[in-house]
Amino acid sequence: MQDPIILDLLSYWENLRAGRIAPMRSELDPRQITGALDHTFVLEYNGPLDVRFRLAGMALCKMMGMELRGMPARALIDISHRDELSRVLDELVTSPKIVELVLKTSSAQSPKLKARMLLLPMQNDAGQFTRILGCLVSKGPMFQTPQRFEIADVKTTRIISTMGAPAPEKAPTLVSGFAEDRAKFNGPAKMTKPKSDKKTTTPRLLAGKSYLRLVKDE
Repeated sequence: MQDPIILDLLSYWENLRAGRIAPMRSELDPRQITGALDHTFVLEYNGPLDVRFRLAGMALCKMMGMELRGMPARALIDISHRDELSRVLDELVTSPKIVELVLKTSSAQSPKLKARMLLLPMQNDAGQFTRILGCLVSKGPMFQTPQRFEIADVKTTRIISTMGAPAPEKAPTLVSGFAEDRAKFNGPAKMTKPKSDKKTTTPRLLAGKSYLRLVKDE
């Protein structure tokens, strides 16, 4: 990720998420990414085969020769590579990660146009990963016809959350008056010979402890 536009958007997204897995869509402020805005887009994920543009910069619309809002994300990709894009987008929202796609125009187009696409997960208001922030930058001569890209490579980066884990709950404090002092353990009680010849007298009784007595009914 050496392109300055990609780096600017990635840096903004990293600052926005503030240690979380991903930022909220409602936190996105276009005024903070003016340098990358023309190349930036937002996708809405409704399923592997239903991912559409919610917003798209002027550079992308010019590349496709049309307004992209409401269009499927697959419209940018060559037919033979659309299943690969669906798989990438599905994995991005089910197991959030940073994705960079290396793109190129199909071999039938000459000279070839190379591009890179950055894809970043975002959460909706319900905390679901149904939004994708991205940008597309290209290098090479532009054509008069809409562009379709093949996916030459997929690079993924694991997202690490730095949010602190919640502190463990403390053991409840015993309230004075409702709790008895814990008896100190001094080892097993010593057996003493009862002073009385009565059979009901036992070492546990002499020690002042409760006991069970077995009664047989013959």
